[in-house]
Amino acid sequence: YLGPTADSTMDQTFANN
Repeated sequence: YLGPTADSTMDQTFANN
C-alpha cells in the first residue's frame, strides 16, 4: 500500500478494500 497516510492502519484498510 502506498499513500499519503501509510502510517494509518485505518487508511490502509480502506485503501485495500
